[in-house]
Amino acid sequence: MSRLSMNIKAIAILVFVLSGINNLPCFAQKNEIWQRTYGIPDRFDIIYSAKSSYDHGYVVGINASSETPNDYFIWLVKTDINGNILWSKSLYNADILIYLASFDIDENGEIILTGQINQYDEWGDVFIMRLNACGEKVWCKVIRYFNMNYGYRVKIKPDGNYALYTRYAAPQGYKADKLWIIDTAGNNLSSFYIVPPGTHPNIGDPLVEDFIITSDQGYLFSGSCYFPLDTLNPTMWRLQHMLVKVDSLGNGQWIRPLYLDTNHEGVIPNTIEYLDKYFAVGYDYILSKQRSSTFVHFSAYNGKFDFSGNLLYETTLQTDTIVNMLLGLKTTADGALIQAAKISHNLTGGPPRVLGLFKTDTAFNVLVSLENDTGSVYNECITSSIDGKFLITGYCPPESSYTEVDGLAIKVNSDLQYDSLYSFPFVYDSLCPFPILTDTIDCDCDIITGYGEPAGTEERYRLHIFPNPAAEKVQVRLKDVIGGNAIGGGKLILYDLFGRKILTRDFRKETEVDVSALYAGIYLLAVERKGRILAREKLVVL
Repeated sequence: MSRLSMNIKAIAILVFVLSGINNLPCFAQKNEIWQRTYGIPDRFDIIYSAKSSYDHGYVVGINASSETPNDYFIWLVKTDINGNILWSKSLYNADILIYLASFDIDENGEIILTGQINQYDEWGDVFIMRLNACGEKVWCKVIRYFNMNYGYRVKIKPDGNYALYTRYAAPQGYKADKLWIIDTAGNNLSSFYIVPPGTHPNIGDPLVEDFIITSDQGYLFSGSCYFPLDTLNPTMWRLQHMLVKVDSLGNGQWIRPLYLDTNHEGVIPNTIEYLDKYFAVGYDYILSKQRSSTFVHFSAYNGKFDFSGNLLYETTLQTDTIVNMLLGLKTTADGALIQAAKISHNLTGGPPRVLGLFKTDTAFNVLVSLENDTGSVYNECITSSIDGKFLITGYCPPESSYTEVDGLAIKVNSDLQYDSLYSFPFVYDSLCPFPILTDTIDCDCDIITGYGEPAGTEERYRLHIFPNPAAEKVQVRLKDVIGGNAIGGGKLILYDLFGRKILTRDFRKETEVDVSALYAGIYLLAVERKGRILAREKLVVL
């Protein structure tokens, strides 16, 4: 039996299993409360993101694996308001691995997804895919920028375009986080580095966990970076909280940290804008010793900042749990905050780390809390529902066995009470003119060429650059692999990693290029003729 037919059969099994919920491997669904598990027996399923739909249902994005935890395809599930499956789509291709990191949905039910795909590169590229309200693929695009790239967060902007955050968008493992603006047709409009290389020499390995689109149409990025313990000793670094604010064009406005903060060693995964301030949640790493062993604890972090990045207030969330890794943050209609976390009562800080929710006021005082030991939260783990409730997602059981894991979803109100099930007959998928089937979406994607690169390459040519890396001048030669030097005219074009043309000149087969005036970094040299790329090669400028 093919893997695809097994998947279709498994989906049918799942619908049956959900109707007889007591057979699920995780904590059974209680009829009086909203709690659901999504998974196939003997499969690895984790909910990476979920969103509320225009029709009061939910779209749930699951990374699924039928063989090993590293062999991913995407299972997109549409549910009713009570979490019952209406239909699902498997983003699958027998020859392609595809991995979901994030998705967003608009008021018309159109979905935009991102993650990683290995269609063109076995190490993986960024993909961004648009689905219509019927769950059909409108387009899928791949951003090819060297190796090991992946999309990590995608948001729908107020103008309808997409803000796409990608990781590892540079070679040699440099974590050059970038934001791309993609239009609704899948064309790249612009891109910029979150922390441009060389602009903040004390900021090492900037890594964004999430971002928000701010009220001034700029962006606030949150995550972590490394900062030197001693600027005279660059081998000693400490992990620090990071916040980066840029305007709508990507111009930096402020960044934290500006100096080493010895009080905090950790990560800020999530922020919100509320009451003309930025609220942040995260966690600190705290080392402790028990007898002869050293353990890492996670201490919950709450911070409040003004629009200029000045710290107004920060505290450690006071709870009765030992481990608090705050991952998600939302506001309630009554002016409070809902915080989602991995928590533990284990003195060593080890697993299992279960699902924890905290309702706090804006001074971060805990008003009420909820613990669910069925499973734990993961990735984009909290979403606001159209009916004013909150959907919390992740996986179960909390301590993964890597043999069977199911996606977990619970729904709570603003007082962290489990939501009851609705009996009102809602109408679903009204913007789709026909019934939506459970089937498979082909993952074939096209390469984005909007950053200045013409489509198409000719495999018979190779571009030789010497020396490379270089600081002053380089010799560039176009070699015909079939035989001899390439003959014929063309254009030699030098691109930076933003896709901007730095240099253009006529080219036949060999030339010298002066790079002494360029900023240090990575560039792309390409020889083009009549709209086609004859050859291209990376150039490292020292």
